[in-house]
Amino acid sequence: MTPRIWYPAILIPLVAACSTAPTVDIAAEQQAVAAASDSLVAAESAGDFDAAVAFYADDAIVQMEGMPEVTGKDGIRGIYQSYANDSTNLGFSGTRSGIEMAPGGAMASEHGVNHFQVQGPNGPMEVLGKYLAVWRKQADGWKVAALAVTNDAPPGK
Repeated sequence: MTPRIWYPAILIPLVAACSTAPTVDIAAEQQAVAAASDSLVAAESAGDFDAAVAFYADDAIVQMEGMPEVTGKDGIRGIYQSYANDSTNLGFSGTRSGIEMAPGGAMASEHGVNHFQVQGPNGPMEVLGKYLAVWRKQADGWKVAALAVTNDAPPGK
Protein backbone atom coordinates (compact mmCIF):
# COMPACT_ATOMS: atom_id res chain seq x y z
CA MET A 1 0.00 0.00 0.00
CA THR A 2 1.44 3.35 -0.97
CA PRO A 3 1.55 6.20 1.57
CA ARG A 4 -0.92 8.27 -0.46
CA ILE A 5 -3.59 5.62 0.00
CA TRP A 6 -3.25 4.77 3.67
CA TYR A 7 -2.56 8.32 5.05
CA PRO A 8 -6.19 9.39 4.52
CA ALA A 9 -7.39 6.12 6.04
CA ILE A 10 -5.55 7.00 9.27
CA LEU A 11 -5.80 10.79 9.26
CA ILE A 12 -9.56 11.12 8.65
CA PRO A 13 -10.60 9.16 11.80
CA LEU A 14 -7.95 10.99 13.87
CA VAL A 15 -9.15 14.42 12.74
CA ALA A 16 -12.77 13.42 13.33
CA ALA A 17 -11.95 12.22 16.86
CA CYS A 18 -10.21 15.50 17.68
CA SER A 19 -13.03 17.68 16.37
CA THR A 20 -15.88 16.25 18.44
CA ALA A 21 -17.41 18.70 20.89
CA PRO A 22 -16.72 18.10 24.58
CA THR A 23 -19.53 16.45 26.49
CA VAL A 24 -21.38 18.70 28.93
CA ASP A 25 -22.54 17.21 32.21
CA ILE A 26 -26.06 18.66 32.15
CA ALA A 27 -26.90 17.38 35.65
CA ALA A 28 -23.80 19.06 37.10
CA GLU A 29 -24.61 22.32 35.30
CA GLN A 30 -28.19 22.15 36.60
CA GLN A 31 -26.85 21.74 40.14
CA ALA A 32 -24.53 24.71 39.60
CA VAL A 33 -27.47 26.88 38.50
CA ALA A 34 -29.47 25.76 41.55
CA ALA A 35 -26.53 26.62 43.84
CA ALA A 36 -26.14 30.07 42.25
CA SER A 37 -29.88 30.67 42.58
CA ASP A 38 -29.85 29.61 46.24
CA SER A 39 -26.95 32.00 46.90
CA LEU A 40 -28.76 34.84 45.14
CA VAL A 41 -31.91 34.27 47.23
CA ALA A 42 -29.80 34.10 50.42
CA ALA A 43 -28.21 37.48 49.57
CA GLU A 44 -31.64 38.97 48.85
CA SER A 45 -33.08 37.60 52.10
CA ALA A 46 -30.14 39.04 54.06
CA GLY A 47 -30.64 42.44 52.45
CA ASP A 48 -27.15 42.24 50.92
CA PHE A 49 -28.12 43.79 47.62
CA ASP A 50 -24.55 44.28 46.38
CA ALA A 51 -24.01 40.54 46.73
CA ALA A 52 -27.35 39.89 45.01
CA VAL A 53 -26.51 42.20 42.08
CA ALA A 54 -23.24 40.28 41.58
CA PHE A 55 -25.34 37.29 40.42
CA TYR A 56 -26.62 39.29 37.41
CA ALA A 57 -24.88 39.62 34.05
CA ASP A 58 -23.68 43.13 33.21
CA ASP A 59 -26.34 43.35 30.48
CA ALA A 60 -29.13 41.63 32.43
CA ILE A 61 -32.74 42.63 31.81
CA VAL A 62 -35.31 42.68 34.63
CA GLN A 63 -39.05 43.05 34.11
CA MET A 64 -41.02 43.56 37.32
CA GLU A 65 -44.78 43.85 37.19
CA GLY A 66 -45.93 47.46 37.17
CA MET A 67 -42.43 48.83 36.58
CA PRO A 68 -40.46 49.80 33.47
CA GLU A 69 -37.93 47.30 32.12
CA VAL A 70 -34.48 47.73 33.66
CA THR A 71 -31.19 46.81 31.99
CA GLY A 72 -27.82 46.54 33.73
CA LYS A 73 -26.57 46.21 37.26
CA ASP A 74 -27.13 49.85 38.27
CA GLY A 75 -30.82 49.60 37.36
CA ILE A 76 -31.14 46.27 39.16
CA ARG A 77 -29.51 47.76 42.24
CA GLY A 78 -32.15 50.51 42.03
CA ILE A 79 -34.95 47.92 42.11
CA TYR A 80 -33.48 46.40 45.25
CA GLN A 81 -33.08 49.84 46.84
CA SER A 82 -36.70 50.74 46.04
CA TYR A 83 -37.83 47.50 47.63
CA ALA A 84 -35.76 48.19 50.75
CA ASN A 85 -37.08 51.77 51.02
CA ASP A 86 -40.75 50.73 50.76
CA SER A 87 -42.00 50.34 54.33
CA THR A 88 -44.92 48.14 53.21
CA ASN A 89 -42.50 45.38 52.17
CA LEU A 90 -42.10 42.98 55.08
CA GLY A 91 -40.26 40.09 53.45
CA PHE A 92 -39.78 37.88 50.47
CA SER A 93 -39.21 34.23 49.75
CA GLY A 94 -39.32 32.07 46.68
CA THR A 95 -39.99 28.45 45.85
CA ARG A 96 -38.22 27.06 42.81
CA SER A 97 -40.45 24.86 40.64
CA GLY A 98 -37.80 23.75 38.18
CA ILE A 99 -34.67 24.36 36.16
CA GLU A 100 -34.46 23.47 32.49
CA MET A 101 -31.07 23.31 30.80
CA ALA A 102 -30.42 24.20 27.16
CA PRO A 103 -28.94 21.27 25.21
CA GLY A 104 -25.44 22.80 25.06
CA GLY A 105 -25.40 23.51 28.79
CA ALA A 106 -24.61 27.24 28.46
CA MET A 107 -28.12 28.57 29.20
CA ALA A 108 -30.82 27.57 31.66
CA SER A 109 -34.27 28.72 32.66
CA GLU A 110 -35.57 28.64 36.20
CA HIS A 111 -39.19 29.14 37.18
CA GLY A 112 -41.02 29.27 40.45
CA VAL A 113 -43.35 31.03 42.86
CA ASN A 114 -42.68 34.26 44.78
CA HIS A 115 -44.06 34.94 48.24
CA PHE A 116 -44.05 38.65 49.11
CA GLN A 117 -45.11 39.64 52.61
CA VAL A 118 -46.54 43.17 52.58
CA GLN A 119 -48.32 45.45 55.02
CA GLY A 120 -51.91 45.63 53.82
CA PRO A 121 -54.66 47.98 55.00
CA ASN A 122 -55.80 45.40 57.58
CA GLY A 123 -52.41 44.02 58.57
CA PRO A 124 -49.75 41.82 57.02
CA MET A 125 -50.68 39.79 53.94
CA GLU A 126 -48.99 37.58 51.42
CA VAL A 127 -48.92 38.33 47.71
CA LEU A 128 -48.10 35.35 45.53
CA GLY A 129 -46.50 35.65 42.14
CA LYS A 130 -44.39 33.84 39.60
CA TYR A 131 -40.92 34.32 38.21
CA LEU A 132 -38.92 33.19 35.22
CA ALA A 133 -35.14 33.62 35.28
CA VAL A 134 -32.82 32.96 32.36
CA TRP A 135 -29.32 32.00 33.47
CA ARG A 136 -26.25 32.25 31.25
CA LYS A 137 -22.93 30.51 31.88
CA GLN A 138 -20.07 33.00 31.78
CA ALA A 139 -16.36 32.82 32.52
CA ASP A 140 -17.09 33.96 36.10
CA GLY A 141 -19.94 31.49 36.67
CA TRP A 142 -23.69 31.35 36.18
CA LYS A 143 -25.35 34.78 35.95
CA VAL A 144 -28.97 35.91 35.55
CA ALA A 145 -29.34 37.25 32.00
CA ALA A 146 -33.07 38.01 32.29
CA LEU A 147 -35.70 37.97 35.02
CA ALA A 148 -39.46 38.48 34.76
CA VAL A 149 -41.66 38.69 37.87
CA THR A 150 -45.45 38.83 38.00
CA ASN A 151 -47.85 39.00 40.92
CA ASP A 152 -51.11 37.16 41.25
CA ALA A 153 -54.05 39.09 42.64
CA PRO A 154 -53.75 39.64 46.41
CA PRO A 155 -56.05 37.54 48.61
CA GLY A 156 -59.61 38.82 48.63
CA LYS A 157 -59.40 40.49 45.19
